[in-house]
Amino acid sequence: MNQAVSNVDNSSNVVALMSNLNLGKHPPASDTSSPPKRPRRNFGLTDFKGPLQEKVQVAAPVHPHSAEEQELFVDITEAATSDDIRERMRGIKILTHDASLQPLLLRLAHFIFDSVRVNIIQEFPFLLSSLMDMVDAMLQNANLDIEPGLFKLLPAVVSVLVAKPMKGHFRQKRHCAKLLERIVKSEPVMKQRITNVLISGLYRHDCNIYATYGLVYALNCLGDTVIDNYLFPNLHRVKSNLNGAASDEAEDASFVFTAVRRIIRNYVQTHQKKDVEKFRKEFELFVLVD
Repeated sequence: MNQAVSNVDNSSNVVALMSNLNLGKHPPASDTSSPPKRPRRNFGLTDFKGPLQEKVQVAAPVHPHSAEEQELFVDITEAATSDDIRERMRGIKILTHDASLQPLLLRLAHFIFDSVRVNIIQEFPFLLSSLMDMVDAMLQNANLDIEPGLFKLLPAVVSVLVAKPMKGHFRQKRHCAKLLERIVKSEPVMKQRITNVLISGLYRHDCNIYATYGLVYALNCLGDTVIDNYLFPNLHRVKSNLNGAASDEAEDASFVFTAVRRIIRNYVQTHQKKDVEKFRKEFELFVLVD
């Protein structure tokens, strides 16, 4: 009896649920007739005599490039990364002066970003320098609005700035720092974001003396406000990073120590800071005055 009541309750609940879902009235249980057949839909294949084949739908690009733009992109990227210095200069000249590059900006930015990632892993300093020259040329192009491509260009530049040492890496890091300075001058709204990225880089567990050099040099390039409000309050971290140099990095460490001292000394002397002794006492590693 209890089981019968339970079955009735469950049936009532199911009926109520089906009603709430508006799925229509169900035929009574005694109705054994088969449901009506749906009319066969015609997909336009009635007269098709051959076998059916699947087709893959490929979405067209939102901003397809014309044949001329595609040819220009290939020409620029091949020339700007060529071993031939005359070809490189020709590619850089196009990036610097061509007034028709705006449609190619995002594609060029993606090319630089992906190429930097690959060449840092493969340790090809020549190609990294060529890619940074491309960024430099694009920043100089008065006809090019660089802002839409910064989401790819900025990570590429910062990646080279803090990359592990390769041939000519100190010069390359200074070049990257100057590029960040130019980006800030072109897009002042990016200054705070770039500054935050550089400061956070100093506190990474893998921030070696080479990355520290690049970060400090870049902070110095961003101007007095950044030096005073961001670099100086974090000199203790700079000191800690430099003290962590390995024994086989002694020569490079000496170079970095001297460079950091020069940055601090020049700033203090130029602005006639009164707290020279304070910095000397707190950061005895950095000799602020000769």
